[in-house]
Amino acid sequence: MMLHAVMVSGMVLSLYFAIKTRNAYIILIMLGLLIGAGTFLFSSGILQTLGLILYLGFAAITGLYALFTNKMTLGARFVLAVMAGLILVYWTWKSFHLPGSIMFVPMAVILIQVIAIIRKAELKPVLAFITLFGTDAFVVLLEEWLKH
Repeated sequence: MMLHAVMVSGMVLSLYFAIKTRNAYIILIMLGLLIGAGTFLFSSGILQTLGLILYLGFAAITGLYALFTNKMTLGARFVLAVMAGLILVYWTWKSFHLPGSIMFVPMAVILIQVIAIIRKAELKPVLAFITLFGTDAFVVLLEEWLKH
């Protein structure tokens, strides 16, 4: 339940940052991510699977948006594309139950986020996505830590 609370707080904060940008593309992509993540968190069975597929689809759209938009700096585009790609890789790997440890991926997402903040990259346009993906990675790591 604690993990759900952390994820929901990250989702609410992400929605706030998305609305604050007043960019229709960012708001629509964020709504797709949030609907997918919410469906994945609070349902079971086929709805949970559909929520994950929706979340992954919008994570891919986020990565494409970062690659092809010219409304943000190159550093912000790079950070967002890499974070979206890593989240996509992690959840695809996890959902197909592929062998091997994939825990380095959420660690890399958080590390990229910390490095971008330390280097003072211009992240304001992508703060909503970075917050959501960072919260997702943090919850994954926290869940894994609580299992052991």
